[in-house]
Amino acid sequence: MVKHLIEISVDYKMIKGKSATFYLGYMNCIARVYSVVVEKRSRADSISSFFVFRNLSRKLNAKSLKIRIDFLCEEYPVKKIHWVVKFILIVIPLIITSIVVEPYYSKTKQTIYSFQFDPNDSATYVSRRGNRYFLIVNGKDAGELKNFLKIKDKNIRNLPIKDE
Repeated sequence: MVKHLIEISVDYKMIKGKSATFYLGYMNCIARVYSVVVEKRSRADSISSFFVFRNLSRKLNAKSLKIRIDFLCEEYPVKKIHWVVKFILIVIPLIITSIVVEPYYSKTKQTIYSFQFDPNDSATYVSRRGNRYFLIVNGKDAGELKNFLKIKDKNIRNLPIKDE
């Protein structure tokens, strides 16, 4: 396995930075060597199994050449990426992640309001509708007062109560 890696590394260094014609010539040379090795192997297979070890070494060489050819067929020196493309690939994610967009959301019925009112104003009072109490501030409904009878705030407790 290490032998294959060394051979592939040598092949890559040979074709790195070379022209396409050199690349094809180099690959053609390795393909011719492979065909010779395969031809010799087929002749050796027809002889008896007396030469098993020599035959095995030839098979390993053929396998090594096949791996090198596969590597050369798949690997061709690729042109470098233009600097503009690299810049765009870096800047776009930075811009996207730096923008914070607040999603739209509607106010729920449980939104709590805070406001000030004058307890001496005649337009501010507590309206009773059945068993429910509502706070009216300056003539406008400010919402229901749940548990009105348990409220301890004197400003709200002292407001006049009007039945409606």
